Amino acid sequence: MKMRLIGRMMTACVCTVVLAAPAVQGQNREVAPFATRSALQARVASADAAARNASNRKEWADNVADLNSVRERLRDGDFNVGDRVVLRVANVPTLTDTFTVRGGRVLELPDIGPIPLKGVLWSELTPYLTTQLAKYIIEPSVEAHPLVRVSVAGAVSKPGFYAIRPDMLVSDAIMSAGGLSEKGNLDATSIRRNGKELWTAKHLREEIAAGATVDKLDLRAGDEIYVGEQTKRDWSDILRTGAYVGAVIASVYGGTRIF
Repeated sequence: MKMRLIGRMMTACVCTVVLAAPAVQGQNREVAPFATRSALQARVASADAAARNASNRKEWADNVADLNSVRERLRDGDFNVGDRVVLRVANVPTLTDTFTVRGGRVLELPDIGPIPLKGVLWSELTPYLTTQLAKYIIEPSVEAHPLVRVSVAGAVSKPGFYAIRPDMLVSDAIMSAGGLSEKGNLDATSIRRNGKELWTAKHLREEIAAGATVDKLDLRAGDEIYVGEQTKRDWSDILRTGAYVGAVIASVYGGTRIF
């Protein structure tokens, strides 16, 4: 009876140390709409003020990085080569399809020709295309949805490039790649651009917990969502700890002094 009790208590101790699985947020969670130009301008003002009043160099650098990223969005727009646009124009079958953004950041449409997207934000896509198509179609009824091409790499089941909606949660973008692999650790996820970390694991963890979207994090075509692996555990140390705990429990129940 004593040995069975000791065994159960040792198992509970070891499991408490080992089992700590992160939860991936569900796909039904409500997400924020695309950032408008006025919202981005407000972010610029906020980041600028925060940088000026920063108490240390790290805080200053973080705000300057955010400031530059948002300014770039305002200047160049959200569309890059390789992104896609899901377009639907009522009663025009040739314009109801998915089209890819080509070199020069243009959208080439059948019978229309190239439409420039430089400087256009995701939030401005539908009204902008409506205005452009009105030059060729009388009172066009337009629905347009952007898809940004990003890489999901690291410890995921199906790493690769994926065209995802910018209003998608980052956690759902990871699910698009089959979710975490056996070694995947959502808390060790970072975002990289041109080989450099745009969002560190520490900062991204807070954003994911808050329900951050691809749009909120200013991701663009070619950025990489990299999922790290779980920290390797030294099983010999865990077993030694378990044995020690077991010995302590045995001494308590058996009256044996081990110190």
